[in-house]
Formats: sequence, C-alpha cells, structure tokens
Amino acid sequence: MTTVKHPNAQLRELASNYRHLKGEHRREGEQGSRRRHLERQMEELEQKFETLLARWVPDKESQTIWQNYLHSGGSVPEDDLGLVAPVFLGRSQLNSLVEVRESDQGDYEVLVDGTQVQRLPRTFSFGDSPYRTVSLVNQEWTEISRASEPALQVLKHYVEFSTGEPPWQWARMLCADGLIYFNFGLTSRGRRVLSQQGQ
Repeated sequence: MTTVKHPNAQLRELASNYRHLKGEHRREGEQGSRRRHLERQMEELEQKFETLLARWVPDKESQTIWQNYLHSGGSVPEDDLGLVAPVFLGRSQLNSLVEVRESDQGDYEVLVDGTQVQRLPRTFSFGDSPYRTVSLVNQEWTEISRASEPALQVLKHYVEFSTGEPPWQWARMLCADGLIYFNFGLTSRGRRVLSQQGQ
C-alpha cells in the first residue's frame, strides 16, 4: 500500500502551498483571469485544509492555531495527534502489556509495560490471520485492541460494505490503535483484529 503522510505533514504542505498562492495573488493586478484562477485554487486548498483539520484535530484551540498557521505561518501544535501506532499489541498471562512499533531506525522496537526491551527486524511478520499468540521476549502474548467496541463495529461495517464516506469521527482512535492508515485503509493489525469481531 502506498504510504500516506501523517495528517500534520499534510496540513503543513497544504498551508505552504496556500501561502505560496497567496503571495502570487498579491502580486497580480486588481483584475484578470489569472487572479481569479489563483483565488479558486486558494479556496480549494483552504477547503481541503479545513476538511483534514475536522477529521484529525477535534480540539478547537488546536484548530485555531492551525488556521492561523494556514494564513500567516508561525508555529503549529506539537504532534498533537500522538499517533505512533502499534503493529502489534498484546497481553501476557501475567497481565503485562507488549507494544511493537516501527522505529526511526527501520526496525521494530518492542516495549513491555512502556520499557523498550528488544528490537526486531522489519522482516518479522505478525501476519494477517485472526488474533494470535506471539512469542516475544520469552513470553507468549495474545493480541488485544484498545479501540472501543463501537469503533470496531463501525470499522467492520465500513470494511464489509464500503459505502459512502469513511467514518472519520472514529479515525483518531482506530489509527492510534494501529488498525487503519491515515487514508482509512486497513493495516495488517486491523485485519487481524477485525477477523475476531462477532466471533
């Protein structure tokens, strides 16, 4: 699947393009088809920006900061989406929690109860089959999900019937749990977790 940029990166890119067009617009004369064309392009970019903002940044204060960034630059909220999604999340019989995430070094980092304990090569596969028990750091871990049951039900319905717009109101939760990509496509983890729904 094609890599989809983090929403913050998409917002920054849209804002940069918008401000570039705004600069060109200022340099145009009062009238003219070029000026009107730039205005239409700016409106389209602003609409895309607002749509993306509504989907991924529900906090009104952060939205205002992003809107100011669109029009005049400056600072943006720190990675307020906090979306470092797991590729595997599991619980042991002793109730410890393991989280496996992609690292900046091109491998996976394995955290047990929040402490990094191991690294795995990206070739390590958790598969697409239903929830399974995986052996890591000399323990067996059963895959779990942190997303709410309503969110999982909505995602399952969307995947099965694929009608209309994705249920964006659940996107942050599902993405943070590693179940979907930023474009609402299912991850391998998402396929494993959904395969257990209703069983």
